[in-house]
Amino acid sequence: MKNRCKIFLSAFMLMFAIASFVFCVEKVKAADEQKFTQEELVSLSKPSVVRIVKHIQGEAIFKPFSLDLDKLTIIEGGGEKKKIPIDEYMNGSGFVVSNDGYILTNSHVISNQQIKLEIVASVAQAAIMDATLFSLDVNQETTEPEKFEEYGKKINDYLMKEGVFNFKENIVVLDPSSKQEKVVDLVADGFPISVVSINNDFDKDLMDVALIKIEQKNLPALPFGQASLFKVGEKIGVFGFPSTAELNNKNLLVSTFSQGVISAIRDSENKEFSMIQTDAKISEGSSGGPLLNERGEVIGMITYQSNILEGSGGDNFAFAIPIDVVQNGVKKFNITNNDIDFGSGNYNTEFSKGLRLLHESQCKKALLSFEKTKDTNDKFNASINIEPYKKKCQDLIVAGKSIDTRWDKAKQMLLSLEYWVWGVVAALLLIIIAIAIKLFMMKKRLEKDEKEIVFLEEEIKENDSRDLEEMKEIKKIEKELAELKNNKK
Repeated sequence: MKNRCKIFLSAFMLMFAIASFVFCVEKVKAADEQKFTQEELVSLSKPSVVRIVKHIQGEAIFKPFSLDLDKLTIIEGGGEKKKIPIDEYMNGSGFVVSNDGYILTNSHVISNQQIKLEIVASVAQAAIMDATLFSLDVNQETTEPEKFEEYGKKINDYLMKEGVFNFKENIVVLDPSSKQEKVVDLVADGFPISVVSINNDFDKDLMDVALIKIEQKNLPALPFGQASLFKVGEKIGVFGFPSTAELNNKNLLVSTFSQGVISAIRDSENKEFSMIQTDAKISEGSSGGPLLNERGEVIGMITYQSNILEGSGGDNFAFAIPIDVVQNGVKKFNITNNDIDFGSGNYNTEFSKGLRLLHESQCKKALLSFEKTKDTNDKFNASINIEPYKKKCQDLIVAGKSIDTRWDKAKQMLLSLEYWVWGVVAALLLIIIAIAIKLFMMKKRLEKDEKEIVFLEEEIKENDSRDLEEMKEIKKIEKELAELKNNKK
């Protein structure tokens, strides 16, 4: 009996093993399907990426000065002050992080500090060129580069302190649905911003993060990934508005997607946080764009590129601030009393859900999810990106390939199993069949043994009954003999 229980238990465990194995295979496949294709990643993320334009007008004023490159000093002079007129359009990228209008970007995209740094750098470079003509030792820079680097910082600090900057600025997020082509007209059509968080010392502490808000609702926000989970070698995507990708002024609202991998994780220059290095192509204008993983989640914000930072040629690498660092920085430099709530909102949640259902050919459910995104702000062109997937679902339904019931799902799961999975299942089934045959044979043997036992038990009972009768006869005879003896006496 104990052996029979053990065999039944073994058979049950094997059946359970087969079911668990098939389930695990499906779970692994499902995990892989959580990742989106490049086309899906673009469709999902593109409406959330915006172009930010800053129009600055005014002037910068500097007192006369000269440089002594031999003594590495700054000489203040007299005379008329130098006025530099400013009328520039500066571009950057950003991405929507909540459906009620919050947008992340870099501080240098919206801060006046950036234009000041650029003007000061230009003035300092011109002064150095002038001073080089009168220097007694024009090779000193090459022999003592560290001293000249320190001297250059001293010049910049002097100009930033002594310079007078009179600026008037207008910062807008361009309307993605605008039909204008000229920058002036696009800015006029744009969404005015309010600054929520900004760090004007980004050039010193490198925490180049900012948060702005536009008065628009139901925006297609991007979700955040877990920054701690990214790894070197992981595939990523970058969205933005790089200036090197613009052939003309007719496509200023078309963002650029580029793919790459995480090349390294490096410490920031001040070693206060890590930076994500990637080989994805970026250029001026990409700053503030999102760094996305294959699940469509933001894991970082593009901030600068290597050849700009180092002044060198060769390969160009992009550097992004991890999204958890961005969030902490935004909260730290919040200049309002507003509570900042980052959330992906309805668009990304339902679109992502619909794509995953489409991966499983559950088209009726996918269409329901796609339909729930219809309230997304029309100005961000979300519906254009969803329509191709709606059509794909409708085509599958018409072709009878949509999986909408449990039976359809079970059938599809079995049909989608790999050959090697079927091999393993077949081997396990053969083992179960062998066990079943063994059980059947043991059952037959047990039945035969049980019959023999019953027969023997019956024979024993008959023998016992016969013996009992004989004992009664013997006792009777003994009694009669005893009575005869008594009579003779």
